[in-house]
Amino acid sequence: MGWMHDVLDYMSQDPILRSYHHNLITFSLVLWPLPRILFSPFSHDEVVYGKGSMPRKMPGDEWQKFANLRLLYGFMFGHPGKKLLFMGDEFGQWSEWES
Repeated sequence: MGWMHDVLDYMSQDPILRSYHHNLITFSLVLWPLPRILFSPFSHDEVVYGKGSMPRKMPGDEWQKFANLRLLYGFMFGHPGKKLLFMGDEFGQWSEWES
């Protein structure tokens, strides 16, 4: 859970300010070799109950939001651990997921 919140905090910042917060995305790489640590993807709880969809969490205009989202998913799939995309984390969904 810490990985998900750290990465979302990092990606929600303006790209100019991200250089001061690289520790949010590199900390999980330090912990990865430890036993019994499995980094999970973004929970479906992040896109329900008024928290907004993944593109809406990104800064900038529409083009920048999708560029940041591509960067975020590229980082997630390049990160060690299991890869999974929950319902509601799809790439082009503007509205939040409703059950």
